[in-house]
Amino acid sequence: MQILLVPIVRRTHRHVIYIAHEHDEWPLFRIWFSVMTVIASIVLNMGVFAVLVALHMALDVIKYRTKHSLPWYWVGVETLRESLLDLFFIALGLLLAIAFHHAVAVAGVGKLAELEILILSLILRVGPRIKIAEHLLEIVLYWKHHFEVQSTVPHMPLTKSEKATLFATIIILIGILVTPFTTPLTYKHIGDTMQHELTPRLEFNITKTLQEL
Repeated sequence: MQILLVPIVRRTHRHVIYIAHEHDEWPLFRIWFSVMTVIASIVLNMGVFAVLVALHMALDVIKYRTKHSLPWYWVGVETLRESLLDLFFIALGLLLAIAFHHAVAVAGVGKLAELEILILSLILRVGPRIKIAEHLLEIVLYWKHHFEVQSTVPHMPLTKSEKATLFATIIILIGILVTPFTTPLTYKHIGDTMQHELTPRLEFNITKTLQEL
């Protein structure tokens, strides 16, 4: 029986390796990946993505500290590098949520204008989630490669593009902090909006948009 199983196991192993190496070239896989990314970005709210990004960063801390034995400073740099785009899009999503909350709250906005604002909100607020979902799905699909690879240059500082992304993220966060000084919104409004956005839950944005109308 064992002799009969050996060829089956070998063939299965070859097929698995072949799929792992070639699936990126298959149109069906690319379509599936795109569909799953869009579905995840619509069904999951920003809070779920924030938790997933936090878990990813925690795993990176463990990876760089225990597997690659980096000092804590460089653990922080490499962990930030891995999730910098995700943090940028989370900050951008929060800023857009606050901005559209303010736009809908403006007195005298008609139903048509509210509809336009909510549709634009739907498009722009799902956008950051799509990028985060794409990154997280890639990590899930290539988790072994992701956690095996170390920076090609040990202790490599952030590149110019990474510094620009970090700078843009800081600017967005500053923009959120100064919102009460530039709009009628108070810190309570901002806090309530951020709490709503960052509370993990399933969310169908199209249904939510229709309910808000």
